[in-house]
Amino acid sequence: MKDHPDIIRLVKKGVLIMKLTLFLIILGVLQSAASVYSQTKYFSMSEKQISIKELMQRIESKSEFRFFYEAQKVNVDTKVEVDISNGTIDEILKQVFDNQDIEYKVLDNNFIVLKLKNDKGNFPVEQ
Repeated sequence: MKDHPDIIRLVKKGVLIMKLTLFLIILGVLQSAASVYSQTKYFSMSEKQISIKELMQRIESKSEFRFFYEAQKVNVDTKVEVDISNGTIDEILKQVFDNQDIEYKVLDNNFIVLKLKNDKGNFPVEQ
């Protein structure tokens, strides 16, 4: 092998390319698995008068979702009614926030951001 340093260099380069390719494939699979979670996690809830804050706490305790909002702007003490059987997070949030002045966005990393509908600030950019 001392007679062929170019072959050794090519083999090392090929191994490095294979390692990087495997890393990128694994990263892609993990990213797609995270974004599918919000579509495959199902909830069943039936509450007549529950505050938005209590509802968020229940969802967080039963799942990997986490809520973020500005406490000074978003009133999470408002009482709402929820009646969902085997619904996705989007179905629950749509039912809760349709008649509220709050809008939401579910990010790929299972974060749910709440903001006022009339707030001129944008949702954070998905990463």
